[in-house]
Amino acid sequence: MIRKRLISAISGNVLIQGINAVIQVLGIPILLKYWGVNYYGEWLILFTIPSYIAMSDMGLGTSTTSELSMLVERGKDEEAMNILRNTFWFILTVGLIPFLLLLLSVMVLPWYDWLNFTEISPREFTASFFLLILYIYLALFLTLPLGYYRVQKIYHRERYISALFRVIEFLLIVLAIVAGFKAIMVAFIYLFIRLLQFVFVIYDLSTKFESFRLLPFKMEFKSIKHLLKPGLSTMTIYMGQNLIVQGLVTIIGIGLGSAYVVLFTVTRTLVNMVKQVVGVINLSITSEFSYAFGAKDYALLRKLFNGANKWNAVMAISLLLMLYIFGQDILQLWTKGKVVLVEPFFLFILLGTFINTIWNIRLVLLVSTNQLGYTGIAFLIGAVILVCSNILLIKQFGINGVAASIIFFEVAMLVVMWIVSQRILHPVNESLSS
Repeated sequence: MIRKRLISAISGNVLIQGINAVIQVLGIPILLKYWGVNYYGEWLILFTIPSYIAMSDMGLGTSTTSELSMLVERGKDEEAMNILRNTFWFILTVGLIPFLLLLLSVMVLPWYDWLNFTEISPREFTASFFLLILYIYLALFLTLPLGYYRVQKIYHRERYISALFRVIEFLLIVLAIVAGFKAIMVAFIYLFIRLLQFVFVIYDLSTKFESFRLLPFKMEFKSIKHLLKPGLSTMTIYMGQNLIVQGLVTIIGIGLGSAYVVLFTVTRTLVNMVKQVVGVINLSITSEFSYAFGAKDYALLRKLFNGANKWNAVMAISLLLMLYIFGQDILQLWTKGKVVLVEPFFLFILLGTFINTIWNIRLVLLVSTNQLGYTGIAFLIGAVILVCSNILLIKQFGINGVAASIIFFEVAMLVVMWIVSQRILHPVNESLSS
């Protein structure tokens, strides 16, 4: 049964990660051709700002999905249904606050001037900013519904649905760009497709599972307060990830210019394809970690972890070595010479990626069992140090310094994740606290 679920999950993840890779391979050259390096660079910076509040669900989407998976495994369906409804409305209600504040900031703060935009007009900036904020907020509506496929052990179906809407979104964006449209239309397409996906997912789940009912409105804090600690721990991970991904783009844009933003983003996209391949294993094994932990089968938990860990290392080494040898040629063909790799920047990014793939499976284990503890705080502190050091030193060390700082961060996280995950894999008397 486990093997069958893993095969289904892997097939779904191979599909979605393959589609993501194709979109990245085709999308960047199209954007560079029709928008140019500077306009595309400013679009990347614009897109990062609303993404800062993408974690407004306080990590409850992830922690609740893990909790529901463990409850269903123990046969506690009624409790799971109650938690689902309460968490869904709590996320949307509380999560609305930062989105309203960000919308208000567009009217009172000089975002456009702060970011030193010249290619994207002020009108384009304001309209696109508004649409992207709604797009990010709508993601909160999908957090739990998409996770519910995992709860019901049909995770692969969510992957197929996500793949379908990702393809539709990409095709519409390409058509719009080729037709001469720019930031506003692309932002609108993002929002429109996400809305369609939400409607479809709610209909699909409601017709398949009697236990999936979001109405009537219900928000009893006592029913979900035990999920806040693991949820907030998960949120700090997301905050740290967003701070690193979006923060470094913003810092590079302000400190070195939009051309370096494109270099950094394109290089990271190229290397992230390795993470996507490794992610096929990580995403596919997540639910199995929850089920094994929920059943208190720690021997199975270790077996699943060790297998995934070995596959991650083998795939990461092979793919990163291939990129180191052929990366320059790939980028030359991919961007038609508009983006050229520089050393040691590229080598540092590859090393940082390898270290990341080694500790990421441990993070998956902790998140899927709601055992993050203070790991999220450590991750966020590390992210803040990483970003602040680049704010202070980017003029002095440039793009190579950014890549070097990433390596230091990844090494620190490897140590932290290894220490904490060992307690889950080798509990005292084979007993873990819930």
